[in-house]
Amino acid sequence: MSPKAAKCHIRLIEESDYPQLESIYADHDGISVPSGYFDQFRETIRSDEVIYFVAEADGRIIGGGGICEYFPGSQVSLTFGVVSKDELRRGYGTAILLARLAFIDPGSKGCEILLEATEWSSDFFSRLGFKWHDHSEDLAGNIFFHGTHMVLPGDRQIFQRILDLGEVTFASELTKGNRNAAIFG
Repeated sequence: MSPKAAKCHIRLIEESDYPQLESIYADHDGISVPSGYFDQFRETIRSDEVIYFVAEADGRIIGGGGICEYFPGSQVSLTFGVVSKDELRRGYGTAILLARLAFIDPGSKGCEILLEATEWSSDFFSRLGFKWHDHSEDLAGNIFFHGTHMVLPGDRQIFQRILDLGEVTFASELTKGNRNAAIFG
């Protein structure tokens, strides 16, 4: 089964996006994301150390997802991907994930993607090739799966093909003057 991306526009986060993204996260709190992590989410989307992507469709913010601890050609971590409850299972999560993976420079040998997924999102990531090597439980009993995936040279073309089929577009800040412009333009 080939993943499908939904038509949307991907750009970098702006300060004005914080309330809408926080609302999206809050709608999932305790239901499809563990309770107790809202403050960490708020800090993450505001952090200068996180590259956070936002997806818009029909002028509305649909969701977002970040990357952090990025060492091009070596390793990167994915952080806090969210999609509006009303837009789940339509391909927006796939678009956000593939945009993040396409942004990553695999170097000549590949880039290891590190991920901590909730028990609710682990199946989504498994379908897209992530492998789980461990799990943990927080004090509230929430289970987190720890996994990896490799982005190899040549994978960007696969990601781009799926994004193009979904009519996913990218903001100029992701295409102009960016060494990853070839993938986003």
